[in-house]
Formats: sequence, structure tokens, C-alpha cells
Amino acid sequence: MTLFLQIVAGFVVAIVLVGLAVYFWIRRKLKGFGGKLIQQLAEQIEQAAMGGAVPPFRLHLRTAGDGQVEFNNEDDVQSLTDEFHAAGFETICDFETVEIPLPLRAFRHVEYNAYGVIYDHPLAGVFCDVTRRYKDKHSWTVSSSSPHGMDPVPGSHPTFLPGATVEELLSQLLEASPVNQIEEATREDFVVRFESAYAREMNYRIERQGPTEQEIRRIAEINGQECDQQQIDAVQKQWKTAISQFLSEKAMAMWKKEQDVPPPVFARLQPQLVAIHDRMLPDELMNLVFEDFDLDDVEDEELDDAATRRMRTVWNQLQDWLRSNSFAEAFVRLLKTTGKSPKWQHQGTVSRPIPAEIWLRPTEDEEDQEDEHDDSQYDEELDV
Repeated sequence: MTLFLQIVAGFVVAIVLVGLAVYFWIRRKLKGFGGKLIQQLAEQIEQAAMGGAVPPFRLHLRTAGDGQVEFNNEDDVQSLTDEFHAAGFETICDFETVEIPLPLRAFRHVEYNAYGVIYDHPLAGVFCDVTRRYKDKHSWTVSSSSPHGMDPVPGSHPTFLPGATVEELLSQLLEASPVNQIEEATREDFVVRFESAYAREMNYRIERQGPTEQEIRRIAEINGQECDQQQIDAVQKQWKTAISQFLSEKAMAMWKKEQDVPPPVFARLQPQLVAIHDRMLPDELMNLVFEDFDLDDVEDEELDDAATRRMRTVWNQLQDWLRSNSFAEAFVRLLKTTGKSPKWQHQGTVSRPIPAEIWLRPTEDEEDQEDEHDDSQYDEELDV
């Protein structure tokens, strides 16, 4: 099932390229106009263009509460179901995915120890995979979908036969995949194997900091699109930001576990907790300290008001610090330089899934007062 993530990632990158093209065009047209309404419009455009650029880093399956999973294309799903049964597969269960609206139907082939999955994807439509998993964590997958353009995860061996029947997919799988060390395709293990395969795939994407420039250009070409360096940079930044936020969440969860923080206490503190680590982006540090920080404004040479000049000076200082200091060290210097240190409380350090410093930032009321006085099991696989 590792192939599934690649397809999701390929589609969302392709789609966001279109959104970004529109966003940058409108942004250029709006440049030079003032007013709060124009600013709000630009922000809405940016959210629409950038939203959805990154698939979830974990995916979990569940059965429907009433036992009935709703498919968008029931007839197509049933037609493929008949093909799976005719090829010797038996149905395991229908599932919903917790993080995104994607129903799927799972099968297993007892004789060949193969799994099969029908996906009813809201963008890609209905397609299916057949796959074998091995004791060394390698996998062979044959899909009826088109090639997606993403690099395969090491140890995964995808083949694409667009529009092929289930019988043709199974025949190709049996021909291409090894016959030894195959993991038994049990009903009980399907969910954990699906979720762990997805996590392993996303860990690989995290380690690579998202799609490479070559992948983005390849996906654009497959989808008949053109992309310039500005769009590529924007897609990669969106991925890096999402990866940073994911690692921060995992680091804070590890802090909660190691410090044995009671759930009610953690729930109360969580909105103010932040994790500082070296997979962040510099502007994330600035946004933690300055809610009104806007990188586009700072980099716009035509803006020369006092507030922008001050923010530009701090931004340049931070970039200088980061050339010879860790993000944690640069963050401390940023707090001291801006006079905000007294309001921030250091909570501790964690080493997994990434070395991080946990801080408690001030509440909004504390910030206002300051302004008045002074202007898991899968995470351990991450190689970060």
C-alpha cells in the first residue's frame, strides 16, 4: 500500500502548481494597491493556493460507525470488487480514512499471500492495487493507476498498468515479485500493515524535506503543466513548513510522555507550547516572536516604513545567527534581542523524534501586557 501515498502526493503537488500560478499572478496585479480589503483578499488567495499542498503525514483506517462505508462511485467499486472475487481474492473490509475523505475496500488472496485495495479517490477516481509485502520490509505493488512522477521509496517496487484488469495486475505481480520470504496476508494484520507502510513512505518524504525539484517538474510535465522556479520554491516551502509542524507536534508529544504530564494539564498548555528544532524555517521563528511578521513585506525593497525597516533588521540578524548557531541558540538570542525573554518559559529538552527545546510562550493577555510596557512506533524510524 505504499503506492497510495505516492499517488496522493503526486496529485496534490500537481494541483497546487495550478493554484500557485493563479496566486502569483493576482499578487503581482495587486502589488502597489493598499487597504485592508486588498490585504484580506490576497490572504484568501494565498490560503486557497497553498492549502492542501501536503498530504497528511500519518493515515489511519477505521470502519464506519454504522458499518456502511459510502463510496462516491459505487458502481465502479462494485465492478472492481467482482473482478477481485473472480481472481480469487476475498473481501476483508471497507474502511474510511480518518485524515482525508477517502473510502477504500481491502481484499486478500490466501493462496498467493497478496493484498488488494480499491481506492475511491475524490480526484483520481477509482483505481486499485495488488501488493505483496516481505519480511525484509520490501514490497511489490502493481497499480491500475497512471505513473505519478514521485521517486519510489527504497525497498518498494511499483509497476503501473493504467486501466488493467485485476487479473492482469495479479499476473504481473506474480511474475515480478519474489516467491520467498513473503509475509502472510492475514485479515488481522491489514490495518497495521497499511498504516505502517504509509508512515514509512512519509518518513522517507520527511527525510528528503518533501518533493525534489526534479519530482515537481516531472509531475508538472506528466500533467501537461509548466512551472517556474518561484512555484517550485513555494511548493517545497509548503512541504518544509508542514514537516516542521509535524515534527514539532511529535516532539511536544514526546515531552508530554517523558515528563508524565497529565492529559488535562497538557491540553491546557498545548496552545502555548512550541518546539524549537533545526528542521524549522527561519521565518517560523520570526512568526513565533512577531505575530505581524510578513516575509514578503520584509523582502519587498519598495516598502521602507519604520516598522518594516525594524523588522528587516531583526530578520537579517536572525539569518546571521543561524549561519553559526542552531535554531535553539538563535531563538534564545532572538528573545533576548527583542526583550521578550521574561515572558517565555523553557520547559525542557527532547531527543526524539528530533532534538528539540520545548518552550511555553506567553498568552495573548501576557503579550498585550508586554506590548504596553515594551514596544511513535513509526516516529522512531525518522532519520532526522
